[in-house]
Amino acid sequence: MTTAQPSFSAAYAEISAIAPTVSYRTELLQDPGEELVRIIGHALGRDDEAQQLIDRSSATLAEFRTRQPELDGARYAFGQYVQGGTYLVVSPGSPVTALFGDIGLELPAPIAGLPVQQAATTQVAAENLGVLDSADIVFLGVGADSDRTAFLSQPLVAASAPVARRSSCPCR
Repeated sequence: MTTAQPSFSAAYAEISAIAPTVSYRTELLQDPGEELVRIIGHALGRDDEAQQLIDRSSATLAEFRTRQPELDGARYAFGQYVQGGTYLVVSPGSPVTALFGDIGLELPAPIAGLPVQQAATTQVAAENLGVLDSADIVFLGVGADSDRTAFLSQPLVAASAPVARRSSCPCR
C-alpha cells in the first residue's frame, strides 16, 4: 500500500485482511523515510534488516554528497506535471525535502514559501510557473511525451525556466 495516493486508504481494511499493511504515522507524505522503513521492517519481523538498509542508504547519500560538492547549496524544485497541472513538493517536513537536503540541495525561498495544499504539495498555476526560475535544478516527472511537450510549451516555462533550457527525459 502506498502512502502517496490518498484514495488507497479506502482499501486499507481489505488489504490488511490479506497481509501486514502499514500506512503513514503522522500525515500523508510527511513521515521520514527512515521511519517508514522501520515500520515496514517491524511489520515483517525484520527490524535488524530495516536498520541495516537505513544505515546503508545514509552512507550512500553521504558518499554521493562528498563526490558532488557542486550541489551543496544548489536550489531545486521537485514535482510532477499531470493532466495539465504542475504540482511541486513544498513542505519542509517532506521526506523528499529531507532526501534532497541530505545531498546538499535546498528549496529556494519562493518555492518553500508556497502554501501546502495537500500531501506536502501545492499546485502551481501556469501564470505562476516563473517561480521555477528560483531553482538551479528542476526535477519534474511527466507521464507521457505529450505531457512533457505541453509543460515545456507553457509561456513562462518556454521563456526562462531551467527545465526548458536543459530538459531531458532519460527514463521511459
